[in-house]
Amino acid sequence: MSNKKKILYFVPDNPYQGRAGNITRFTQMLDYFNHHNQEFTVDYVTERLWGNWDDASIEKFRIAYPTINLKIIDRKVPRSTFLQYLFKYKIPEVLFNYFRHKIDFTTWYLKKNFRSITKDEIYDFAIISYVHWGNLIKELKNYKKAIIDTHDFITGQYATCHKGNHSKISGIFKNELKILNQFDEIWTYSVEEKYIFEQFTSRSVLQLPISFKQNILEGQEDSTSAKLIYIASDNPHNVRGADWFLKNALQYIDANIKIVVIGKICGYFPDTEQIVKLGMVDDLDAQYRDSKVAICPMISGTGIKIKVVEALSYGLPVVTNPRGIDGLFNKKQNGCIVTQSGQEFASAVNRLFWMSLIIIKSVKKV
Repeated sequence: MSNKKKILYFVPDNPYQGRAGNITRFTQMLDYFNHHNQEFTVDYVTERLWGNWDDASIEKFRIAYPTINLKIIDRKVPRSTFLQYLFKYKIPEVLFNYFRHKIDFTTWYLKKNFRSITKDEIYDFAIISYVHWGNLIKELKNYKKAIIDTHDFITGQYATCHKGNHSKISGIFKNELKILNQFDEIWTYSVEEKYIFEQFTSRSVLQLPISFKQNILEGQEDSTSAKLIYIASDNPHNVRGADWFLKNALQYIDANIKIVVIGKICGYFPDTEQIVKLGMVDDLDAQYRDSKVAICPMISGTGIKIKVVEALSYGLPVVTNPRGIDGLFNKKQNGCIVTQSGQEFASAVNRLFWMSLIIIKSVKKV
């Protein structure tokens, strides 16, 4: 008889679609499960449309994670099958919406499919990613321990959109707590979120921060690169931060410093000689090593910023705003320079570049 633990790991996203911080979490978890296949049998359950799963990404997944069972389910019926779309999805969804809160992304059809693929399984651990999808745990009958990997404090995310509407925010918070309290254990990245969840739920809360191996190479500090790096997806908080940077800080940054922008945030940056837009990049290693400073303009949002931690693993100082250090254990002496105004932000960038060049020249003379 096998002693392997059986795990259900639900993530709606596709690890081959984008380079956002949440993808880093998934790939680290998948790598761990794949490398410990003597201990675990894992069903990776995901959603077809949300994750934009196509044949190419399915094949990539199966090659990269041969020991993990990929199970793709649908939350919607295709419109091409009109009658099925109408009776199996649209009409039930209209009725279901009367009882569902806006932070719940599950659908009647998704729950039906989820029940169908899990009904004959007995799981030691059921791990559901995001509060948005947490109500799926109601559809799972045979499990020993339920865990929600929150990724973020959802009420904090919505608070930006509903600023001043205390009734709306309190309603979201109430529903978030209701979902969290269905689980035996709550996972979070952030020290602030751990405090909130411990105070307002009756569940065990574990802080499991994202970590990276040390990526600093010998001699890397001798680089005379005049590039700073900015990596971000195009979520609303990153867009807001990029807009703040372009309006308040860019004009004060030394024109000799090249700004390398990576990710979907590129679409919000102008075409100038100073800005190098690379778009989506599969391997960031070379880009980090060819940069001297990282930036993370962030004026809203919650949770730890994965790209801040990743940049620090390469020995790059990070210039950011107060929201950029959310989630970190240490708020000072952590490798980040925290600034308030656009001029302070740019001044910190300029100072880091030219101080590093002075140090390199001094070392070379010795």
